[in-house]
Amino acid sequence: MAADGLTVPDFIVPGFSKPAPEPPLRTVLSTVLGPDLWQRCYTEWTPAHCTALARVARNVDGLAPSAGTAVWSTAGAGMRWLGVAREREMLADEVADAIAHPAGATAANQARTVRLYGAAICVALNVPLRRCACHRDLERDVSGELIRLGLAELAGEVP
Repeated sequence: MAADGLTVPDFIVPGFSKPAPEPPLRTVLSTVLGPDLWQRCYTEWTPAHCTALARVARNVDGLAPSAGTAVWSTAGAGMRWLGVAREREMLADEVADAIAHPAGATAANQARTVRLYGAAICVALNVPLRRCACHRDLERDVSGELIRLGLAELAGEVP
């Protein structure tokens, strides 16, 4: 970079001395899920969708649903039988398929990752975590501190 015949090193750029802030959680989710799928989640996601995603995670690792999730799952089974919840199931399946897992990840770790992203979607959309089936299942499986750290890392708040 040259100014008035002086050569200024590339690393000295006024106004950019600090690293760029981490992207917000919604941007991270848009990147992971893809902009089209994130837009669908943004407009359609409800706690019922989260229950469907938690069901997908339980199919991966076999964890029994929490008591609150079991009630919603039972009610949801009747709705699925009637064909009403098919769109919720399809969106949850698409979200689970969009989440990448490291090579060699165990079924339990894959399910935890799906649950963590489900909780992150609920956080990003201001759904109370007490209504988030993925978060309830995570609480039964790992400590609350690990959940907090996982959500903070997704949001770019952990170095």
